Amino acid sequence: GATLIGLPAAITLSILAQPITIVLFYYGKFSWHDVLQTSGALAILALGVPAFMIVKVLNSAFYARQDTWTPVRYATYALVVNIIIACLGVRFWQHKSIALAIVCSAYTNMFFLLRGLYQKNIFTISMELARDLGKIHLACIPLAFSLISGPSIWQSMLLDKQFLLLVITSAVAWMIYIITLWCTNIRLTSLFAQK
Repeated sequence: GATLIGLPAAITLSILAQPITIVLFYYGKFSWHDVLQTSGALAILALGVPAFMIVKVLNSAFYARQDTWTPVRYATYALVVNIIIACLGVRFWQHKSIALAIVCSAYTNMFFLLRGLYQKNIFTISMELARDLGKIHLACIPLAFSLISGPSIWQSMLLDKQFLLLVITSAVAWMIYIITLWCTNIRLTSLFAQK
């Protein structure tokens, strides 16, 4: 279920990172250079949204079974990945390496949690679930295309027009996403069903 919202949200935030930064911060002493640096980090960080959401759900599965040690162990592995990528990447990507490290550690944590639940036979991926996950990924393609083909010049607009255009662009893309999902006849029950 987290993928249903998390994946299109990640794509939306990543593609619209610069317009969002412009609308929220591009005034006063916040320069265009600051916009580029901030939006770059936001675009990377946004890619971790699905993992952040899924990790929260998977942790609950362990906690419900009175197993608090396993998620902590996996989180430690993820922390090590975070530190290594942040330290090695800061020379090449500066502050963006921190965002990249956070994203990579989130997916590392998600991988170990999924593997742990699968090994305990708590979580399995059925053919129906795999098919519906594929439909979600498919529906994200027209959503991404809609966002990419949207307005490209934001900094010259007035703030109220920027905000309105940002809302309209996002709303149209999400409507396309919802319509595409409906056309694929996705079954939401398989996404929210446990085991």
